[in-house]
Amino acid sequence: ASLAHCPTSCGDVNISYPFGTGAGCFRQGFELTCNYNTQPPKLFLGNSTTQVTHIYSDLSVEVPMFFNITLGSGMNSTYNMSWEAPAKGFTIPSYNAFFVLGCDFDANLFDALGNLIGSCTSKCHGEVLPNQRRCNGIGCCFIMLQQEISGFHATIIRADGMAARSDSMHPGIMALMSSEYYVDNATDLFTSWTNTSKLYGVDLDVAIMDQPSCERAHMNNGSYACATNSYCANTSYGGYTCYYSNNYYTINNNPYLSDGCTPQQGSPSCFPLKPKHI
Repeated sequence: ASLAHCPTSCGDVNISYPFGTGAGCFRQGFELTCNYNTQPPKLFLGNSTTQVTHIYSDLSVEVPMFFNITLGSGMNSTYNMSWEAPAKGFTIPSYNAFFVLGCDFDANLFDALGNLIGSCTSKCHGEVLPNQRRCNGIGCCFIMLQQEISGFHATIIRADGMAARSDSMHPGIMALMSSEYYVDNATDLFTSWTNTSKLYGVDLDVAIMDQPSCERAHMNNGSYACATNSYCANTSYGGYTCYYSNNYYTINNNPYLSDGCTPQQGSPSCFPLKPKHI
């Protein structure tokens, strides 16, 4: 079917197949919703509240995953936050971490099955220190993921007897799931506390899940997602993805469309290359 009638963008986010909005514009499981009631319009995964801020050629999508907590006046206050993949096949890769900024709390992170991933503690000794380089437990702590996850639940418990602290630059507590880049660049987190649009979201890995592997998918050409000359790679959590080698295609080519790969001059074909992070 032709995709000529399909929207190619929503706000400032470009849309590429197998994602799409509208009938006949997406592969099953990759429907997006564009909310035109905001300025600029915002793009979401399916009918969920998970916003998409970028779609990459390798089918990963960037989504913002920030949580702002206004501290109450009571003691032993516990705050909860969570995120669940809106569809099967969306996972947070293991090279991300859960960061929490604020004073005097313990944070615990659990996977979608309730298993503890890790814990961290932030102490301030009287003040938040926004000019540090590392997220080192003083005003900021982090929990590294041990493997890819399809969702999480986090609890933040304020220390006994600590009054709610707030200032105009660093109010309450901010938590986010994002790249491990911020482990050594906590200054970026503090300076963007009140304007998270400048922070990296999470690049979710996305897999084709109607078959458990490339081998099984190859047996059904009618539903096989990868274009001719593209590379099929199994994912560790089931399903598969499609790739081209960066040496043989331009940024506009799409490994999920039959005419998606155009070999560069002098190259005999779109040579497959095993992707990273799989």
